[in-house]
Amino acid sequence: MEQIASDSRRAFFLRVLAPGEDLASPFDGEPYAALVWATTRRVPAAQKQRIATVLIASGCRYVVCGGVESESWEEAADDAYLAQDLPEPVPDEQFVMTSSHRGEPEDEVAHFFVHATGMHSDFARSLVLLIGADDGVQARLAAAVREEVEASASG
Repeated sequence: MEQIASDSRRAFFLRVLAPGEDLASPFDGEPYAALVWATTRRVPAAQKQRIATVLIASGCRYVVCGGVESESWEEAADDAYLAQDLPEPVPDEQFVMTSSHRGEPEDEVAHFFVHATGMHSDFARSLVLLIGADDGVQARLAAAVREEVEASASG
């Protein structure tokens, strides 16, 4: 996992997963936001669910989905959240937001990710999770997140 951007409040990290590879808990249970961007359709539903379950169980409280099959990634995150069998009403610290950005380019999704999750002061770290290696997408996504972080810090 590499740090791709930071400001005075948050650090953004990039992790690339190959199809078939499982995700380890990234931030030791601290609340965080994740941008999940898939570059391939070769991810079985069971793997999507395993990744989403790790995200939610490890403290992810905002999941932004983009790229290929973004709706099914959002659905997997919603299912992982609902599978927790939480009390009613759900405590604020356990509530999870999700969004899907079908057909939107990297820079628009990065803008939403940085700014929508920026209002949560308890997200000291954020994860950009790229599913499937694609150097072009990786470079564009990292650059877009960096640009948005720099813009929000200056502005």
